[in-house]
Amino acid sequence: MALFPAALFLLLIGLETAAALRLNDGHLTYTLDDPYIHLALADNIARGHYGVNRQEASAPSSTIVWPPLLALFARVRGFEYVPFAINLAASLMTIWLYRRVVERALDGYEGGRRTLYVTTLVALLVPATNLVGLVFTGMEHSLQVTATAAVIAGMIEEHRAGRVRWWLCAAILAGPLLRYENLAVSVPALVYLMARGHVVAAAWCGIALAGALAGFSSFLWSLGLGLLPTSVLAKSVVAGAGHSIRAMVSSVLRTALRNLTAWQVVALGLAFIALTAVAASRERSGKDRLLAGCVAGGIALHMLAGQFGWYFRYEVYIWVAAVLTVIYLYGARVARALEGMPAGRLVMTGTAIVVVLCFPYVNGLRTIPLASNNIYQQQYQMHRFATDYYRAPVAVNDLGWVSFKNDQYVLDLVGLASVEAFARRVSENDRVWLEDLTRRHDVRLAMVYQDWFGIPPRWTCLGRLHLGRQRITVVENAVTFYALDDEATGRARELLDRFRASLPAGVTFKTSCAG
Repeated sequence: MALFPAALFLLLIGLETAAALRLNDGHLTYTLDDPYIHLALADNIARGHYGVNRQEASAPSSTIVWPPLLALFARVRGFEYVPFAINLAASLMTIWLYRRVVERALDGYEGGRRTLYVTTLVALLVPATNLVGLVFTGMEHSLQVTATAAVIAGMIEEHRAGRVRWWLCAAILAGPLLRYENLAVSVPALVYLMARGHVVAAAWCGIALAGALAGFSSFLWSLGLGLLPTSVLAKSVVAGAGHSIRAMVSSVLRTALRNLTAWQVVALGLAFIALTAVAASRERSGKDRLLAGCVAGGIALHMLAGQFGWYFRYEVYIWVAAVLTVIYLYGARVARALEGMPAGRLVMTGTAIVVVLCFPYVNGLRTIPLASNNIYQQQYQMHRFATDYYRAPVAVNDLGWVSFKNDQYVLDLVGLASVEAFARRVSENDRVWLEDLTRRHDVRLAMVYQDWFGIPPRWTCLGRLHLGRQRITVVENAVTFYALDDEATGRARELLDRFRASLPAGVTFKTSCAG
C-alpha cells in the first residue's frame, strides 16, 4: 500500500510516454517549446558562454539554477532527455514528502483506517497537483514543487518539534532560485521562523537568499542584460511594470483581476478560506494560527504578482503549499468525521472532489500526448528545416527547438534572447525594427506566426507549415515562412520542396499564405 501512489505515478508516466511516442514517430518531445530554450542555454553554459546564441549574451530563462544544473549533463548522450529524468526523480521525492505530511496530519487520528487514508490521499495528490503533466513540460516546475513541498514539510516539522531542519533552510533557498515566484513560499516561511523564535536561522536563510538573487542580478548586469532575465520582464506584468509606484500598483491590480478569472483560483480560494479560518480561530493554538496565516499570506502574494496557467504549471507550487497545509491542519478532524464511511465510497468521494476542484490538471492528462505532438509537428519541424536544410541565420518567435543543437544565429523576435528586440518590440513600429534587426544580423529567412507582427512589405511569403492534429500548447495552427530578399526566396523555395517531402504524416506545408 505504501508504494501505491508512486506506482500510480509511474504507470501514468508510462502510458503518456507510450502514447506520445506513438504520435511522434518514436520521438519523445516535451509538451512545450520552452524547455529547449533551457537546453540551448545549458549547452552554451557548458561551453563557457551565457546565452542562446554564441555571438551575444542573453537571459531567456526565467530560472536561475535550472540551466546550470542541466549544463552539468551537456556532454551526456541523450542530453535532451535529462530534464525528463530529473523531473521524474523530483516527482518521486515529492510523493515521499506528500506521504510525510499526510502521516503527520493523521498523528492525532486513532482510528483503524490510517493506512487507507494515507494511501488514498497521497495517491489523489498525484493528479491533484499535476505531477505527471509537469514532468512532460521538461521545465523546472517539478523541482520547484519538490522545493515547495519540502518547505511546508519542514515548517510542519518545526510546528511539531520546535526544531529547524537543515533541509528546510535548503528548500527556502532553492525555491526562488528555481522560480522567482517561489518567494511567495520562502518569504512567509522566513516570517514563520522569525515569529517562532528561530531568529538566527531565519536571518542566515534570508541573507543567503538575498545574496544569491542579488549575485545573479549582478551577473546579468555585468553582461549588459539588466537586473532580471528578459523572459521574466516579458512574461510578468508586475516585473515589467517599471519603477514608478503608480505603474507598480496598476500592474498588481491588473494581475489580481486577471488571476480571478482562472479556473484554479476556485480551489486555491477554498484553501485560502480554510487557512484564514484557522488563522482567525481563537480555539486553535498560536502556532496553528501562525502556520495558517503565513501560507495564506503566500497565496495572497501569488494572487497579486503571480500567474496561472500556461499548460497548468505556473500556479502549481502555491497550490501544493496550500493543500498540504490544509491537510495538516484539518486532516485528523476530517479522518474522524469519515470513520463510518465505507472504503469504496470514501475513495470515490475523494476522486470526485479532485476531479471537480482540479479539473484542468485531471483533464490535462488526456492532452499530454497531443501537446507533445504539437511541438513535434511544429517547432521540431522548424528546427529540422533550419538545421538540416537552410543552415543559415533565421528569425523566429518560438525560440526553443530552433535554437537547440543549432550553431547558426537565431534572432528571437519576441525578445527573450534579445534585449534589443524586446525593447524595440514594445515601443516601435514592427516594420521598422524588424527590417533593421534582420538586416543587421544577416537574417534572410523568418518563421513566425504572421498575426504577431506587422510584416514588412518586402518580405516574401513562401508558405505555411500546418499542424496535423488538434492544437493544445502551440499558439497558432500554422507558422508562416518568409524570405527577406530575392536571393533567399529562390534558395528557400528549392529547399522547401525537399523539406515538404520529409514531413511526418498529417503535417502539411502549403504555398498559400491565406488563412
